[in-house]
Amino acid sequence: TPAVTPRQLATTFITETPDFITEQAARYPAGMVRISSYTTSYPPSASRHANITIGALQFNNLVVAPGETFSFWNSLGPVTVERGYAYAGAIIDNRSDENVIGGGLCQVSTTLFNAVARAGYDIVERHEHGYYIERYPLGFDAAVFLPGSDFQWRNDTRYPVLIRAFPADTSLAFELYSVPTGRTVVVGEAIETNLTSPAKDQPADPAYPPGAVTQGRDVSRSWTVYENGKILHAQTFRSHYVPVWGGPAR
Repeated sequence: TPAVTPRQLATTFITETPDFITEQAARYPAGMVRISSYTTSYPPSASRHANITIGALQFNNLVVAPGETFSFWNSLGPVTVERGYAYAGAIIDNRSDENVIGGGLCQVSTTLFNAVARAGYDIVERHEHGYYIERYPLGFDAAVFLPGSDFQWRNDTRYPVLIRAFPADTSLAFELYSVPTGRTVVVGEAIETNLTSPAKDQPADPAYPPGAVTQGRDVSRSWTVYENGKILHAQTFRSHYVPVWGGPAR
């Protein structure tokens, strides 16, 4: 029997240093207060309620570390029936599709966007909806869709940010907690241009009853963040909404 030569394996260790460790997080709870909140409402719907609630709770008690960039899709996780998501209405190619898994998640992204923007954090990526949805602030919505449309923001402070989610039967609220930085935020009024109505031969949208019309328009809305009297962020969010309707009145 041939002799067996022992083999030595070199073990490679990779040390990962977290952006924000537990010891650092423990310093701040006493000084952390609610710095922002925002609430949106939606019509009664069991499927949309399931999607909005499940989606929002993925962010509940999530901490965004100093310098970290938050991604809606990276933090949300898979949108599947196995996780409890249901089929509901969503806007696909500027038209309502009533049978989309996870339909309604834009309510989550829009509500969180408004809480984040009003706290003055750096907005990295934001998209408008295909057409204007009246329950959202005009020109200050945040649509998400895979692939290609995410909502991202960066915690550009020295302190962690804690997200709290409060889903209810027909509403959703987000609250943000952190150490105050003295930032103030001014959201400008919506400036509307190029108002357009649906063409007579435009197909009716299934989410709208006959005779109902939402005009298309271009909207610009300024967003300015001040810190210690100086401008920290200044951005104009621009949105293009197409006209939509339910067809001629019967």
